[in-house]
Amino acid sequence: MLCYFTIHQSMTTTTSPPDKMSVLIELLKDAWVYVRLDPRRDGVALPEWLRNQPDLVLQYGYNMPIPIQDFVVDDKGIGATLSFQKKPYSTFVPWSAIFMISDGEKRGMIWEADVPQE
Repeated sequence: MLCYFTIHQSMTTTTSPPDKMSVLIELLKDAWVYVRLDPRRDGVALPEWLRNQPDLVLQYGYNMPIPIQDFVVDDKGIGATLSFQKKPYSTFVPWSAIFMISDGEKRGMIWEADVPQE
């Protein structure tokens, strides 16, 4: 069972955070999940106009109003066809690009080493 910290709680250097995939899977059991990422990182597949900013939030979930038919979470990252400006786009986000995962309420995790410097 995963233990979550509030978004603002910092972790001690002796505690390593849970892996990103485990946090995402656990949060998806109860909620839609917000994934903050650096879209400039290698391996990210998003519309080009989104790739120049240091911080982007994508929303994933199993029970969304418009279901994500090809939603995949695996050892490499998150894959899904998402809609941008009402156009579908096949996306992929490797774990290395993700620096925060939250349910938008009170549970989540920040991986400080992956937060963009900006």
